[in-house]
Amino acid sequence: MALSNLTLGTSNALSTMAATSALASSRMSLSPFASYTSGRNVPSPVAASPAMRVLPAGQLVPAEKVYSSLVNTYRGRVSEETKGEILTSLNATFDAYLRSNRRSDINALKKMLDVNFSKDVDCKYKYILASTPNSYGCDLRELIFNRDGTTTREGEALLATFQEIAREYNAAQIPKMYHVLTDIDDTLYANRGWKSCIAGSDMSWPQHIAYPGVTELHRQLHSLRKSTHYSTVLSATPGVFKPKKLNSQELKDILGDFSFIQGVEGKREIIRNGPSTLLTGIYRGDNPDGAFYRTIAETKYARFQQYARIFPERQYIWIGDNGQGDEVAGRRMLDQRDVMVTVCIHIVRPVEEGARDPRIIYFNSYGELATKLFDVGLFGHGHVAAVIKSAKAECISTSGTSDAQKAVHCDHLPTRGDMKEMSRMSRSHRPGSRGGGGGGGRRRKRKTLKPRTNRRQRRLQRQYSIKHSNN
Repeated sequence: MALSNLTLGTSNALSTMAATSALASSRMSLSPFASYTSGRNVPSPVAASPAMRVLPAGQLVPAEKVYSSLVNTYRGRVSEETKGEILTSLNATFDAYLRSNRRSDINALKKMLDVNFSKDVDCKYKYILASTPNSYGCDLRELIFNRDGTTTREGEALLATFQEIAREYNAAQIPKMYHVLTDIDDTLYANRGWKSCIAGSDMSWPQHIAYPGVTELHRQLHSLRKSTHYSTVLSATPGVFKPKKLNSQELKDILGDFSFIQGVEGKREIIRNGPSTLLTGIYRGDNPDGAFYRTIAETKYARFQQYARIFPERQYIWIGDNGQGDEVAGRRMLDQRDVMVTVCIHIVRPVEEGARDPRIIYFNSYGELATKLFDVGLFGHGHVAAVIKSAKAECISTSGTSDAQKAVHCDHLPTRGDMKEMSRMSRSHRPGSRGGGGGGGRRRKRKTLKPRTNRRQRRLQRQYSIKHSNN
C-alpha cells in the first residue's frame, strides 16, 4: 500500500502514534503530498509520512505531536540510511503547514528539531574511535547539510520549502524574528584554557563564572515580542565535544533553551592546525591572523550561512569576542546582503578606535551592551533596567574579584539618574521601533546613553588594558 494513497476518512482512524509504529515496523518508503486541489494549492487529505496525518475534519496534527511521533520512530536509529526518510517526511509536513497557514506550528517544529532532536533521538557521534560518517547527524542543520557542506536531493527540497515559507512571510509583511547566536569562551564566561588562548584569553573576570548580566541579557533578548525565544551556540568547540555541550547545565543556566553548532568536525582538522594552535598558545592571543584563528572564523561563517538558509525568516544577533575570529566572522556576516544581522563583539584584546568596524557594536561588559542595544532601538528601558539590576547583583555576589576586574564589568554601570533619563527617552519612542517591546518596526536610532565613569574608574580601566595588552 503506497503512503500517497493512504487516507484517514473516518473518526475511527488510527491515531498518529499508532500509525507511526505500524509504518515504522513495516519500513515503508516516505513521500511528500502527492496532489493538490486546483486553484488554491491546498493539499489533498493524503497522509505522506509517519509523522504527518490529516484528521477527518481536515485539521492538521499539531507540531508537538508531529515531533513526538518523529522521536518515537527514529530514536536510536538515525543513520545515513534513514536521513532521506526523515527529510522527506519533514518536507511534506512543513509544506502542509505552509498551505494551511499554520505559522505557529512551523516555528514550533523548527525550534524543536533545532534544540532537542539530537538529544531526544540519542544521536551517537563517533569521533573518539572512528570518524563520524560525512552524512551522519541528527539536528536540523546536520540532517540537511553533510559534514563537508554538501546537501542531498531531499535536503535541497526541504530548503526550497523553507524559502517558500519565507516568501509567504514577506508577502504577508510579517517581521523577521530575532534569533541570538553566541560564542562560549570569553563571550558567556572567561575561560583561559590550558593557560593559553586555545579556549579563551580573557582575564577580566574569574574563570568559568558567567559575566555579570549575561544571563539576564539573553533572557531579555528572548522576551522580545518577535523573538524565537532561544539562543544558538555557534562555537569553535570540536564536534567530539558536542554531546557534552548539548547536555551542559552550565550553558542551560545561562541561556535557557539553546541549540548547538560545533566547530571543526574531527581529528584531522585539529591535527592540521596543530602548529598554529601551538603558536597561538605561545603568543597568548596575539596571533589573530594565524591559521588557527582563520579556520575558526571561516568555519563559523560557513555554519552561519547554512543556518541562515534553514531559517530565512529570521534576523540574527551575533554575540562573540575579538579573541578568536568572532569579529572576522561577524564582518563576513554583515557583508552577506540577503541576511539581517546585528554583530556585538566583547572586547578581550585591546583594539584601537580607528580599527573598529563602525557596523559592529563593541562592548566591555554586558551592562554596556544593554545600553548600546537601547541606543540602536533594539531594547527598551525595561530590558536595560533588568540587565543592569542583575549585573549589579552579580558583581556584589561574585567573590575573588579585583578592583581592576570590577572596573571593567561593574563600576561603569548606569546610575539611577541614567536610568531615569533612559526611561524618559523610551517613552518618547513608543513601539514601532525595535525596542520597548515593539519588536516589529524599522530600527530607530536613539540618542546615545553614555554611562558615567569617574577618574578612578577610567584610571583602573587604563591600567588593566596596559597590564593585559600582551596577555
